[in-house]
Parts: sequence; structure tokens; C-alpha cells
Amino acid sequence: MNVYIFLLLIVVVVIDVLEASSDDITKQHYEKSVLKNHKDITRIKEKLGQWKNSVVTKLTSSETNHQKRTARHLTSKRNSVGNQPITLTELNKDLLDVLYQVDMFLTEKQWDDFLSKTNGKNRRKRQASSSSFRLWAMPIPYYIDTTTVDAHTKDLIEQGVAFWQNYTCLRFTELTAPSSPCVQFIKDNGCYSYIGYNRIIQDLSIGVGCEHFGIITHEINHALGVFHEQSRYDRDSYITIDFTNIQPASINNFNEETNTTTTNHNVPYDYGSVMHYGEADFAINPSIPNIYAKEAYQQNTMGQRFKPNFNDLLLINTHYSCLENSGSGTLPLFFTIEYPISETLD
Repeated sequence: MNVYIFLLLIVVVVIDVLEASSDDITKQHYEKSVLKNHKDITRIKEKLGQWKNSVVTKLTSSETNHQKRTARHLTSKRNSVGNQPITLTELNKDLLDVLYQVDMFLTEKQWDDFLSKTNGKNRRKRQASSSSFRLWAMPIPYYIDTTTVDAHTKDLIEQGVAFWQNYTCLRFTELTAPSSPCVQFIKDNGCYSYIGYNRIIQDLSIGVGCEHFGIITHEINHALGVFHEQSRYDRDSYITIDFTNIQPASINNFNEETNTTTTNHNVPYDYGSVMHYGEADFAINPSIPNIYAKEAYQQNTMGQRFKPNFNDLLLINTHYSCLENSGSGTLPLFFTIEYPISETLD
């Protein structure tokens, strides 16, 4: 046998072995996931499934928010930092069967509230708060699990916490050991957070690929009680969604609230919110949008994961009723996003 062919066969075999080993490691890591092994995960998955079935029918039956797809290649770089994809959809692809809208983990009580509302039993709640979506008392305790979180990620987490403290009225205190209640930062599969205050040690995962300031501040905002921007009840005045370009299994991620169950504190809808989906999240054809800004010049601002903007800060300060004391830093009249050189847009 030709020596070159023999060597080539060896290389192929080695690659196959390495890929198989990598798949085994990924599978083992997935099976050991903190979230996947949550004590209530079976019941939560069942309730998530019930809710998905009800909202998909409602969303797909509406003709008022469909838009014919437009052949247009995406030019936005909002969903990437450097050459690394940072869409939560991709990072959390193995967790979508247990998470609400990509990256939120709801408790059984919160799912009960959602299902009651879906079944017509309205329970008054704010955009980010109800009887099961509570506000934190100050200072907010948090703990960083350094047995799973590396030094670089720990530094980014501390920067994220400091940002919310410096530009809002919120106060945080770091614990030396986890104690209920608190936010516990861990490095699990993907990026996810509980919603609001739950009177428990609630995990907030900054997994592999999630180690970006914008994603970390996004997840902290969920822990503070804030949902995604495009789920606001008034979204149809600002965006049009093309459901024909959404993966069928992901349609539920585009549900919206109503003005009888939520309030947005009169904070303007913000395409550039750190909490907004990207223009092609969950798209069948990701080269064209499935979310269209009705203000066309805002199209490429959706999905930024650099850091919270002015309205993100305003919502938190309003939600926690403390605009008079907006942090050790001042809440600027015009809050601009200053991108690091490696994260600038063309």
C-alpha cells in the first residue's frame, strides 16, 4: 500500500476517534448539567410542553403580524463578537426543551401562573413581576462558584454586577458561600437565569461561549425580573414578525403579553435593548430576517449583546421605584454604547 494512503488512513481514523471522544464528552457534560438534573425538571418540562401547545396555536392563527419574506442578505453583526457567534439560540440549543424563550428557567409556581393566564385566569403581573415574579430586597446577595467559574469569567461577572450597581439604584453584596436566597453564578451548559426573586439559591449559568459582558448583563437582568423586549404587549406597533421564517418548533419563543396582564412602566420600546431578540433568531433561513423593525433604520440594532442601554437602565430604576437614587454612578441623560475596538460594527 502506498505510504501516503496509509498515513492518510491513520489520520482519518485518529480524527474519527477524536470526534467520537468529543461527542462522548459533550454527552457526559450534558447529562451532568445542573439544569437538566433539577429536582423538578420532569414536571417543569411537562408544563412547558402544555404552554407551548397553547401559544403556538394562538400565534400561528393570527394574520395581523405576518409579513412576506424579503430576499435580503443579513449584514448585521450585532449577534457576534469578533468571530465568535454569541446568539443565545445557538449557545442554548441543548436546553431549549427546559427553558422559556431561550434562556429563562421558570419555577413550577411561575409555570402555574403562565398556564392559568393562558387558560383565561388572569393574574395581574408587571412586565417582570407578579405574585410569582417578585422584586429583590436590597442588597441583592450573590455568590460566584469558583469551583466551576474560571478567573476570566469571574472578572466579567464582577464587571456585570458592578455595571448594574453603578448605573441603577440596585445594591449587591457578594457572599463567601451560597446561602438562600441568592443568585449563584455557575458555569453550566449554556447561558440561563431564573426570573426575578424566588426565595432560593437560584443558579445563573455563564457557560462556554457565554463569557461576554453583554450576555452576562442580559442574564443578570433576567434575575432582576425582566423579560425579553420583543415579548412586550405593544410590540406590534414596532415590529412585524414573519412566522413563515421561524422554525416550527420555536414559534412559541415569539409569544407576547397583553396590556391587561403587563405594564412596561411607560418606558419606550427599544430595538437596541440588550434584551431584544436578533432579527433572525430561530429563522429557517437565517440569511433573511424574521423580525422586521417598523422603523427601518433600526433593523440592524436588534439583538445587540454589548451592554444594557439607557432604556434598560430606566426600566430597572422604574421597576424598583428608585429613580431618585440611581446608583453610585450617575444615570446619564444620554447613555451611549461605547464598543470595544474588537466589537465594533462595520
